Amino acid sequence: MMCSINESNTQKEKKSKMITVICVVLAVLFGILSCLIAVNAFWGNPISKMIAEKQIRRYLDEVYSSDCEMISTGYNFYSGVYVSEVRFNNPDWQLDSPIGEIIDPEKLEYIESIDKSVRGLSYSNGVIVDGKVSEHYQNLFDAEYETIKKELSEDTLLQFPPGMHIYTGIIADEHYSSDFEQLKVWSMLYFMGVKNFDKTITEPQSKDMTANLILQFINRLENHYHFKSTQAIYVDKNGCYETIVNNKAFSFEILSKNTRKFGVDEMGEEEIAFIQSLN
Repeated sequence: MMCSINESNTQKEKKSKMITVICVVLAVLFGILSCLIAVNAFWGNPISKMIAEKQIRRYLDEVYSSDCEMISTGYNFYSGVYVSEVRFNNPDWQLDSPIGEIIDPEKLEYIESIDKSVRGLSYSNGVIVDGKVSEHYQNLFDAEYETIKKELSEDTLLQFPPGMHIYTGIIADEHYSSDFEQLKVWSMLYFMGVKNFDKTITEPQSKDMTANLILQFINRLENHYHFKSTQAIYVDKNGCYETIVNNKAFSFEILSKNTRKFGVDEMGEEEIAFIQSLN
């Protein structure tokens, strides 16, 4: 009987030790996993960095040939992209403005570059962003904007801002071209600051106005941009409306479905004053 009790106690001790060992192992694994997640969040991971460098290097080879050299690659945890710092020896490939595309490898943030020959190209989720390409498409857009703005404002009470911004990315592909308009790109339209002075517009018409304006605007543009995303803000007597669409083909249904009306606490003083002036 005594022997049986001892054996039972021994088994309990073994079981307790085993549970302790399992808990320690799990705690260690959890700690290692937490450290890896933290490192990945702030510094990225080596495999993703290698993929980004490979994609950007191939893009540089095909678009800019031997006119550039990659200096370094870092991870920007603010925007979740890998940025390669590149020196462009040909003045034609340098940006008109040297600001904002260089990543500081120490602080991991964008800094102002005083050297026009150096700029950053970013890569994330199969999309490369090249400032020179973005600049090219923005210039194309600016050239068309004034004409379209006049067309849409004619015989209406719409007021458009002096300019609008588009964001252009290059889809990572097997083949590229030094002719930027032959690249496979997608663009995001920032359709901001449109005001409507019409005092007779109804609430349902207001909600649909953003979708209608975006479609009318894009349909008048040359077929360069391949818009898949937009952020739009429109205001009239009934309120301030925002439309956000990401990575979807534009249609009235999609744009209208993704439109919402701001609450009073979400609007700025300028928007509130404008709405009050119409009521």
